[in-house]
Amino acid sequence: MKNLICIFLSAILCCTMVSCDKLEKDDDNEKLFGELVLTGRTFFTNELTGSGVKTVKKGVTLKLAYSGTNTGTDYDATVTSNDDGYFVFTNISDKAALRIFGEFEEEGISFKLDKVVSNFTTALELNFVYDPDYYNGIRIRSSDASGNPVPSMNYYVYNNQTAFTANDTNNAILKDQLNQYGIELLNNLQQGTYFVVLNGVINNIKYSGTGSIQFTGTDVADLNIQVTALVQPGLTLIVQDTNGFVVSGVRICLFTSGIIFGGAESCDGSVDFGISDNTGKIKFPGISPMQYFVLCKDTISNIPLYAQDTVIVTPGSAVEEFIIVQ
Repeated sequence: MKNLICIFLSAILCCTMVSCDKLEKDDDNEKLFGELVLTGRTFFTNELTGSGVKTVKKGVTLKLAYSGTNTGTDYDATVTSNDDGYFVFTNISDKAALRIFGEFEEEGISFKLDKVVSNFTTALELNFVYDPDYYNGIRIRSSDASGNPVPSMNYYVYNNQTAFTANDTNNAILKDQLNQYGIELLNNLQQGTYFVVLNGVINNIKYSGTGSIQFTGTDVADLNIQVTALVQPGLTLIVQDTNGFVVSGVRICLFTSGIIFGGAESCDGSVDFGISDNTGKIKFPGISPMQYFVLCKDTISNIPLYAQDTVIVTPGSAVEEFIIVQ
């Protein structure tokens, strides 16, 4: 009976020191366990379809093993990071190299970590990255003229140039929308040539872009497509006299305030101005959509000329108006 009591007490003591259901019973790894504590925080970096910015990862399981005897998926202890990404391993010894590993899936992408800690430290930052051996395909990236990502564009993928040229969306082999970073990874494509069309509406302006790529069937191939506005928004004014002849050399000033415009004899207080060219035109590309008050002045005499006094620029449109002066 005394022997049975001693065995029972030993089992209780073991479970007090470490979590029995989280540890393998392996005598070879006894030197892994000690009185030290290892804390840290978990992150992940999505350089495949995300921003590429290191982000806190919560609720991820970490496995810890003595790297000298454990291989593959064998481990000696596990913990799960909390809602802020923090984790704690207890009962650690500094007499052995530690291996910490784990994996999780985010938006269909497998992220992995496998780190060996040779020199023990009490605090550790762990960063999961996607497994490059697991993925192959075409990564579509959408950008504007400045190279900035353009998110949420609709994409249409073709493996037939005739359907691509005809913009026959019914015969697109893939169609969906780019993510918030303007990226989409097309997995498991066969070797061949692919054609891609992007289109969408941003701030009431239609944008579009196209591209093609030869895919070898392995690794990740990047297809960067620049999208441009189908209709260049802005305002074009054409200055004419009462007989319909164009008038060059006229200074045109745009006001957004009717009060300032009402007393204006110069361009002071205007939001934009310019001089009509030899075709009578002046262009204000990319101007904000709103109502403008127009003041025209003879650049020689500097006398205000009578003209149509308002013009309205609507969102996503290219407005062209005639200004009659006398």
